Amino acid sequence: MREYVEGDSPRELARGRELDRLVAGVRAALRAFPGVPQVACFVEHVVRELAGMAAALRGLDALVFTGGIGENATALRERIIREAAWLGPIDVRVVRTDEESVIARHTATLLQR
Repeated sequence: MREYVEGDSPRELARGRELDRLVAGVRAALRAFPGVPQVACFVEHVVRELAGMAAALRGLDALVFTGGIGENATALRERIIREAAWLGPIDVRVVRTDEESVIARHTATLLQR
């Protein structure tokens, strides 16, 4: 399995935009359900998005967690994996990222165009 470096190609950039939309959706969901515990709402939203991605891709080869929550929130990660167990056995990975450097690289690339 290849580990992608953000900005590898336009395809990876498109994936980044998809993830941005996912994050925006999660934030909207958390605001929409103020009475529901936010962690449960977050997990539910992530699992729903995984379901959509799994359907579109006709299955998942791996689930990769990155960034602040993905790298550091072990209990949250475990809960997402538990709630998504219906996907069957898939490879789960945690990939360390330096988000600030990625953002800086993307910004520099855009400014050079």
